[in-house]
Amino acid sequence: MEASVLYGQACGAHRDRGVQRGEGRRIDECHEEHATSVKYAFFFGRHVNTSGETFLILSRCKSVVRARAANASTTLHDLHKDGFRRLLSFGRCHRTGAEAIRRLDVREESSMSNPNSQVHPPRASLLPTPTMVKLSALPTLRQVYASGLSISPSPRYKCLPKALDLLTIWKGDITELESDAIVNAANKSLLGGGGVDGAIHRAAGDELYEECKSLGGANTGEAKITRAYALPSKHVIHAVGPVYVKGKEDEKAQQLASCYSASFALAVQNQCKSIGFPSISTGIYGYPMADATHIALDMTRKFLEGPEGAMMERVVFVVFSEKDKAVYEDLVSVYFPPEESKE
Repeated sequence: MEASVLYGQACGAHRDRGVQRGEGRRIDECHEEHATSVKYAFFFGRHVNTSGETFLILSRCKSVVRARAANASTTLHDLHKDGFRRLLSFGRCHRTGAEAIRRLDVREESSMSNPNSQVHPPRASLLPTPTMVKLSALPTLRQVYASGLSISPSPRYKCLPKALDLLTIWKGDITELESDAIVNAANKSLLGGGGVDGAIHRAAGDELYEECKSLGGANTGEAKITRAYALPSKHVIHAVGPVYVKGKEDEKAQQLASCYSASFALAVQNQCKSIGFPSISTGIYGYPMADATHIALDMTRKFLEGPEGAMMERVVFVVFSEKDKAVYEDLVSVYFPPEESKE
């Protein structure tokens, strides 16, 4: 059970369950179970040298099965158990681990096609630097307008020139955004969940879970801030969005608006000059995308017009799909119209 316990420690999604190893299962099923465990451990950030050792262990598994059929299950378990001990003893960015897994799959295929080949662990120089998206690589709203983005004929506000140079609508992975803060669409426990919440917890690592345990949860509309750990951002602001309920639109709108205002307030208090927002509550919580986007844009406009808005240098709306991005692009000019042409 030792490897199972270690797996439970490494994988936040299965923290309280661990892994139960059934008796008499096929060897390849045992291999896949352990490989999955190691993948989760990689995503919690491990040391490059240990990654190399684990590469070697896992890459030899198929050969071990062939060479020692009688005792393959025990041998395989012991190899993985030893690799797991080493793996959990160090720290490394999860993105390197993700690439390591990809390389591992390639090496395993090579090993299967040539079981007598010598498999070597990768050198540190062969592993990529962590993937991150710099703010300077993302187009501003001004640049998007210049490229021909359609404009609403009925804006609610006048042009706010500074906003054109600090707002971005980006379809991407919020866990890769290099900013002072990213906002997590959290649940009341703040201990991780599905969607964006789960992705952020997996990418940040176990330390985020441990810090969140000390926060005592949060109510709907509230936000709390933590360090970002293995993420490229500096902080994670955990905002608890509302579960959408028909017939309570006004109440839910106030709660969602509070998520944005509370997040901006925490960003200011912690000297965060850049922040990335997901579309809070639009996933499993069921908030209509267009309604939620109106609130996100309106609260951002009000913040930027206020006295504390002067310190903010970048606000990124991070969306999951092209469909969601289109909603933001359709509505952004209602709240942030472009400058009038001087022609």
